Amino acid sequence: MFTRRVVVCADHLLVVESVAAALASAGFEVETIEGWPVDPGELAPQTGVGVLLCDLEPAVRLEEARALLRSTQVTWLVLSAASRGPAWGGMLEAGAGAVLPSTVSIERLRSGIELLGRGEHLTDPAERQALVDAWRVVDLGRCQVLGRVRSLTPRELAVLRALHTGQPVSLIAERAGVAPATVRSQVQAVLHKLGVRTQLAAVAVFDTVRSDLDDPTHARDAC
Repeated sequence: MFTRRVVVCADHLLVVESVAAALASAGFEVETIEGWPVDPGELAPQTGVGVLLCDLEPAVRLEEARALLRSTQVTWLVLSAASRGPAWGGMLEAGAGAVLPSTVSIERLRSGIELLGRGEHLTDPAERQALVDAWRVVDLGRCQVLGRVRSLTPRELAVLRALHTGQPVSLIAERAGVAPATVRSQVQAVLHKLGVRTQLAAVAVFDTVRSDLDDPTHARDAC
């Protein structure tokens, strides 16, 4: 039986409050969960449908959202500013009932919650599978990137981290007590191992896996 009890949580507090107010005005009994990442233990056992608003970027945010979906029995309707693609597939693969753009109207959100509450689908099965497949391709690629970053020597990784914070080669060399030419050589080694041509590209690659390096709990066993 469909219950009009809905939990709302998001990575931005003001968003939680505005969406909760809109749903309450539509006749739902709304519970809000503040704080991010969300503690699954805060969800009431009788919660039927959850509305999760999340940017799904950077990668660590997406993984936190996926962890929430995997650790609860709630049927989640995810709203995100991320464009339809692999990130949506990542949510669906983790168990989301549906993913919709964050610009969706309150009427569409209301009907989506009711459909999920009755066990119905919002997404065509073929489209859902295509999104999940796209996620799995990207996910595999991310694991390969993580392997490349892990192949860097400690000094090369330190140089890459410094580049990521915006430090120029001259400052990196000064702080390390080495000649700039030495750092430039290390940068070239980093570019070669990551398979990119520019420092900007290397920094972008590092950003996609930084959370896995800084907190191993974010890295999946497949990596």
